[in-house]
Amino acid sequence: MRPDSFTLRVATYNLNGAGPDGEDDSRLTQQISLLKTLKVDLLGLQGATWGEHRKQRVQDVARELGMTSWNIAPSPFYGHNIVVLVRENDRLSVTRKRSLFGPPWVHAHADIELEVPCHPSRLHFMVGHAPSASPTMRLAEAEMMNAFRHLPVIYAAAFSAPALGDDPDTTGVDAATVARHLDYRPAKELDAAGLVDIGAAHDDRPTVGHHALDPLSYRSDRIHTNLPPGWVTRYEVVQEAQPLSNNRPVCADITIGGRPRVFS
Repeated sequence: MRPDSFTLRVATYNLNGAGPDGEDDSRLTQQISLLKTLKVDLLGLQGATWGEHRKQRVQDVARELGMTSWNIAPSPFYGHNIVVLVRENDRLSVTRKRSLFGPPWVHAHADIELEVPCHPSRLHFMVGHAPSASPTMRLAEAEMMNAFRHLPVIYAAAFSAPALGDDPDTTGVDAATVARHLDYRPAKELDAAGLVDIGAAHDDRPTVGHHALDPLSYRSDRIHTNLPPGWVTRYEVVQEAQPLSNNRPVCADITIGGRPRVFS
């Protein structure tokens, strides 16, 4: 890495409710073990249904992952909270934390402001969780991202809808599920706002559809950014042998200030 560049490893993972209070924590423990292997600097979690003890739970998770800063964006919708974790060091620091609630956000929207070298202004790491049940609200959340188009943004979310270019096999999937989920309007809105889908060029494997009760395969979990595309130096959909959630994690390396690179 050049001295005038700095690489951030970013990941997002929908836990799908692992580790609720008073219940078996074994799945959450396995998910944390998986996340440890990724060694990320910025992590967005969805579906953190950790109940009234969520503050203690997120502190425990942060400690296990070696993260120094955390933020909870509480969801009013059945406690499907958003959690953001940051591994600060002498080249990465959190300067401000914000959480947005209420319409159009069904769960919440987290915005973490970061100071990093090699960039003239502060970066914004945003984490979202679009509702699976409402195409209308998914579209509204995507439209609202236009409000941030003037900021340097890394946006990680569980979108509950396909990416542009996804063409899932609908054989055997009930018509209501297909109609509710195969809606490309949110992805078009994000693209129009200048938030480029990193995975489209680098790893277009689906993140959902591997569960028998949720067989529609598409890239629900994605990282979008308006930073230069050539700064993306690595991206993958994490392929666990035994998936621990209905959603697979995705992970990207973004080299701030790096030379443009053609991904092979």
